[in-house]
Parts: sequence; C-alpha cells; structure tokens
Amino acid sequence: MKTWLRNLMDATSVMTTTRAIFDLVMLSTKELGFEHFSYIHVDATNLSRLTTLSNFPPQWQARYLEGRYDAFDPVLSRARQCAHAFLWNGEELLRGSRASIRKMFIEAYDLGIRAGVAIPFETGLRGRGIFMLTTADPHRLQSLKLDPVLSVNAVTLLHARIEACAAELPSSPIPDLSGRQAMTLKWSAEGRTMRDIAKIENTSYSNVHFHLINAKKALRADTLPQATAVATKLGLI
Repeated sequence: MKTWLRNLMDATSVMTTTRAIFDLVMLSTKELGFEHFSYIHVDATNLSRLTTLSNFPPQWQARYLEGRYDAFDPVLSRARQCAHAFLWNGEELLRGSRASIRKMFIEAYDLGIRAGVAIPFETGLRGRGIFMLTTADPHRLQSLKLDPVLSVNAVTLLHARIEACAAELPSSPIPDLSGRQAMTLKWSAEGRTMRDIAKIENTSYSNVHFHLINAKKALRADTLPQATAVATKLGLI
C-alpha cells in the first residue's frame, strides 16, 4: 500500500479543483481493488461545517444520515479514539453487537460495504476527519500492509488540497481538468514520454494518450507543449 499512498500524494499535490480530486481518488480507489471511498472532515470551531467527498451509493448515504448511524457506527467510534490507520471487517464487528449496529451492517452488506481501511486524521483548531476505503470482499484486506505515518501524511495532504480548492474563487472561468488529465499533463511538462508516464502511473500507453488528447481539448491547445504551458500558467499543474 506504500506505493499507492505515495502515488496518491504525488497526484493530489497537483489537483486544483474538487472535481479533479474526486476523479483522482475514485480511480485510485479502484486501482487498489476497492469500490468506494469516503472523506469526512468536521471543523471543531464550527460543528455545522461538515465537508464530505464520497462515491458511496446515494441510497447508503441517505440511510446513514436518516438513521443517524454516525452516533453508533463502531468504525467511526474507533476512529474518534485513535490516531492511526486500521483495518475493519464487518463480520467481526457484528459479533455480539446490539440490534442497531446489526441493522446498519446488514444494510451496508446489501450495498457491497463489508470491510475496509480507515485513516483518522487531525487538523488545526482541533478539527478531525476520517478517510475510508471499502470493499465487498473482506479477503482483500489480507494482502494489505498499512504504513501509519505515510497513511496520515497522504490523507492530510488530500485534506489540505480539498480545503484549498473550496477556498479558491476564480474571477474568470478556468478550464476544468480531470485528475488523470492533470497528472499526465504534469508528467509531460517534466519531459516524460507517454511510455514513461504509462509506467509511472501503472496504466496503458493508450490511456495516457487518451488523457493527454482530452487535456489539450479542455485547454483549447493545438499541441502538447502549448497545453502544458497553458496549464502551468493557470496553475492547473
């Protein structure tokens, strides 16, 4: 998981829009073999200021809020009490649990949320948050080796970029690049060939070509050097 976390940090550092961050994390989640991710941050100075970013099924997000599952969710409870990343398995948490928790996990199971990785993090002014990856296959956790320090560093950087994007109010429309478009364009700007980028990003040559073509279209550039110049000037990479 160390390589995945480092790649996430590299990519996150050049993201300039919330959409790009969402695209990036969703694709990265699937590359690691998980289906869903969730980022939640609570500002301790203003408890009504809750920031979330997630690709959980809408019906699960609605049930979670309506049922106020956050009040007794054992994964969330553990995240509030510890400061390091941990793995969780719904089957283990169900044993000896009360009816409300069993109901919550049964609903989660129906939507393929059965196990996962949780990474709690702290921010300034006693703010707290959690980043989570979930899977329908608990066996997926067996091959994972968590790095507590790198996990927190990666998620804290992700939080910082999300906060920065939310605070930016551009005076004029800026082209919106997806996470993959921005990342491939960044590597290209550093002189990497498409084959180099494919190897670095663990993807195919055709995928790199696809993202660069779409990046040029989004930036209304005729050539790749022109696209990287425009993206650099606009602060997109």
